Amino acid sequence: MSNASKSMLGCGIYLIIIGILVLFFPEFVLAGIGIYTLPDIMSRMCGMIFLIFSYIYIRTGIKDEGMEFFYLITAQERCTLPIFLTTFYILGFANWTLVVFGFIDLGFGLWTLIALRIDRSKKK
Repeated sequence: MSNASKSMLGCGIYLIIIGILVLFFPEFVLAGIGIYTLPDIMSRMCGMIFLIFSYIYIRTGIKDEGMEFFYLITAQERCTLPIFLTTFYILGFANWTLVVFGFIDLGFGLWTLIALRIDRSKKK
């Protein structure tokens, strides 16, 4: 199993946890990020989307072979989340705690990018 696939599995497990929390306990998650409105179907749908992404990340992490390009593009998109979430915070759309999740995703994205570099150097 490559280092990059391990990072994908790690991110998939993180997304399972977030997905279950958002799907089944949206009030808890929303209050944790400073949103004190009643959850609606959209918050639960976000939990569903997190779970779908976790499935994709875990399945590709297990398959591993030939997944380098997928790992690269998912790492790149995860590195953009802090930009969006910080912008939402600066514009007053979100609480600072939401930014923390962006930096967790940044960490997973950087882990995957570094792991890809390590894996490539081992192949040479």
